[in-house]
Amino acid sequence: MDILEEIQRKEISCKVIVVTQFETFGEGEFYIDLNDLKHILESQFKDIYVSTIFYSPQNTLWQTNLVNLINNLK
Repeated sequence: MDILEEIQRKEISCKVIVVTQFETFGEGEFYIDLNDLKHILESQFKDIYVSTIFYSPQNTLWQTNLVNLINNLK
């Protein structure tokens, strides 16, 4: 989120796809899961945020999803 905030603050023209191996973020009252993070990023960074992809070393579906997202940006 810090990077997206900086991109937005500096008015950098780009689109962002987040790739992560984490399913949860934070702890205690700041704990959110990947789905919640997606919703937060969609609402706070709607002009630059494209999507979030869950990376898994066990399969290659994430690669296919990433290629599809990139191709849809063109």
